[in-house]
Amino acid sequence: MLMKTCIKLNESQQLSSNELADWMKDGSQRNSQFTSDCVKFLLRAGLIEQEDNGILQLPELMYRWIETKDNSIPIALIHSHIKFIGELLAEMEEPKTVKELLDAAVNNYSFGWEQDLQVKRRCRWLMSAGMIKTENGSKRVGERTPLSLTPSGSDLLHQLEIYMPVYGGDTSRSLLPEEVEASKQYKEGATRTVTINAYERNMDARKKCIKHHGYKCAVCSFDFESMYGPIGKNYIHVHHLVPLAEIRTEYEIDPINDLVPICPNCHAMIHKTRDTLTIGQLKQCLTGKDRNS
Repeated sequence: MLMKTCIKLNESQQLSSNELADWMKDGSQRNSQFTSDCVKFLLRAGLIEQEDNGILQLPELMYRWIETKDNSIPIALIHSHIKFIGELLAEMEEPKTVKELLDAAVNNYSFGWEQDLQVKRRCRWLMSAGMIKTENGSKRVGERTPLSLTPSGSDLLHQLEIYMPVYGGDTSRSLLPEEVEASKQYKEGATRTVTINAYERNMDARKKCIKHHGYKCAVCSFDFESMYGPIGKNYIHVHHLVPLAEIRTEYEIDPINDLVPICPNCHAMIHKTRDTLTIGQLKQCLTGKDRNS
């Protein structure tokens, strides 16, 4: 249904929230309240966007999902807008039951969930996208059946920006801070306090950065479209020159001076050391190297 909805928006380009809900109602035989709630969820999860004039549109990444059918794209978007998505994947590096996942949400992340509905709902999303599976092969998310990552889920986990709770004194589980896109408000670094601080990214700032700087890596000049053809078009990470985790507050960002486009390899190397490298420092690492070898 999500794919049909995205294609409908792509083809129509002039639908309001109410019009999309009515279209979903006709196609799914659901009531108006259900489809209205679906549209609200799609907006909250960042899977669709609403312009100032009320017209809905698809984010850039969802156009890529239509082309590639890569289910990690919508899950990554949901993760950037809704709590305990990527973190749920991280908890399932070892098989866990719904009860164990609920305990993790309450004890490790301080969610006040008294029932497992929120955990089950998230598990169903992840299972539908092929990111997790039941250990017994069932398609149903039961209370006692252990759930574990699929290869796709494991791959996605290591691409998401996840701030792990600090317990037991071991912070080595913190994953590479890849980019995520989130809030439409033009603020950066708004923290969500759970047991951890998750720093929101801003999609509008990313777009302005790329419009000014282009899609070539600021360190090594790698261009995905030149290397991979159409599948690489309009793909690049965006790097914050001052890491948001070091700012530890909300601030007004300058997309041109505070952000730079950077390829995933260079992005990984910048964050590989204890102290984040600067663009200039990483460029020095390339000096004298044959990039074409």
